[in-house]
Amino acid sequence: MFLVILDEACVHAYESPAAAACDIEALDAGEVRAAFDIEGRLYDVEWIRPNQFRKFLGLTFAENGLYRFSPTGVVDRTAMLARLATCSVPPEIRARLHR
Repeated sequence: MFLVILDEACVHAYESPAAAACDIEALDAGEVRAAFDIEGRLYDVEWIRPNQFRKFLGLTFAENGLYRFSPTGVVDRTAMLARLATCSVPPEIRARLHR
């Protein structure tokens, strides 16, 4: 299980980092506040191609970039649980965290 905390302080669960990156469009990737796997390994957003913004006739057009979640190498389950304690975590996810 892969957990992502977005700006709204709600936890979203995914099967994998790749599934999360597929579901969270690149224009919203800046809203990622934290991402962890179930062991407590922290992940960062790694940009492959940044979002692009263009102006045309006074309007701004946005184009999704491309990113992935990359592990930082840091594993801290205690910090992960403390961070999750400040968020809205669905009960089914909370139950899996305390196994």
